[in-house]
Amino acid sequence: MSLLGNFIAVVIISHSLYDLAREIVERWRISEETYFRRKITSNTIQEDKTLQNHLQEKLILFLQVVNASGGLIAINQNGKMIVWATANSQPLESEFVIPSDHATEKNHNPEATWVSIAYEGMQPIALVNLNHPDKKIKYSSGELDLLDEFSEQIGTFVSIHHLKENTSQSTPKHVLEDFTVPTFTEANLIKSVENGLRHFSDYLVLGQLPLAELNKVADKSQVERGKHIQVILREAIQSMKPEGERPPEPLPREWYNYVVLNDAYVRGVPNREVMARLYVSEGTFHRIRRHAIRGVARYLEEKRKREQES
Repeated sequence: MSLLGNFIAVVIISHSLYDLAREIVERWRISEETYFRRKITSNTIQEDKTLQNHLQEKLILFLQVVNASGGLIAINQNGKMIVWATANSQPLESEFVIPSDHATEKNHNPEATWVSIAYEGMQPIALVNLNHPDKKIKYSSGELDLLDEFSEQIGTFVSIHHLKENTSQSTPKHVLEDFTVPTFTEANLIKSVENGLRHFSDYLVLGQLPLAELNKVADKSQVERGKHIQVILREAIQSMKPEGERPPEPLPREWYNYVVLNDAYVRGVPNREVMARLYVSEGTFHRIRRHAIRGVARYLEEKRKREQES
C-alpha cells in the first residue's frame, strides 16, 4: 500500500507540475501578445525613421511573437504588391505574387506559407506573409488570428501614414504614390452586399438594393428583383465553399469564409453559435465576416464585368 500510495502521490505531483508549467507558458504567451498589440497599435513614426524602417521593426517583432522562420510586408504600388519589409524572405522592392490559394490551410506542407491581406474597400493595400514556423510543425489558430490582426494594423498604419504624407508641406522621401483609396462605388457595393446578406430572406428589401441595378434586373418587379438578388448572393457564397463535404468540427480555416456567411446569413444561425463552431473570438469572427463580404462584392463585380464583355 505504501508503494501504491507513493506512486499516486508522484502522479498527482507530476500532473500538478504540468498544469503549473502550462499555466506559466499561457500567461507568458498572453503577456507577449499584449505587449505586441500595444506596440503595433502605435501609429506614430519618429521623425528620424522612414516608413520602411518602421515596418521592418514591426515585422521583426511579429515574427518573434509567432515564432516564424521568416516573413515579409508588402504594399500595393501600381497594382503590384512590393516588398517593403523582409526577414529571411524575398528581397526588398521585389514583387510578391499573391498565391491563388492564399486563404487555404496548408499545414500539411511545412514549406507552405500564410498570407493575410489588408483591404481598403475592395483594393488590397498591404499584406503580411509568413514563412513556415520555426521549431514546430504548424502555427496555432491563435497565432493565425494574430496574423490577421497584424495585417489589419499594418493596413491602417500605411493608410494613415499616406494621408499624413499627402497633407505634408515638404516632399517626402517615401510616398505610396499609387495607394488606392476605395471609390464611392466600391464602398457602396460593399455596403449593399452587407445589407443584402442581413436581409437575405426578405425579397422586398433585396429588391430595393442597388445590387439590382448592378446585375441588370431593374426592369423586373420588386419581388422578382429580390428573388434574383438572393440567387446571386447565394451563388457568390457557394463560390467560397471548398471542395468536398463539410468536415466535422473544428473546421479547417479554408472553410471559415463560407461558414460565416452561409451559417450566419443564409441559415440564420446566431453569431455566438457560429463563433463556437469555429472556435474563434468575436473580434476574429467579425474580421472573417468583413473579409468574406469583400469577397462577395468582388465576385459580383467580376460577374458584372464578364457579362459586359460577353
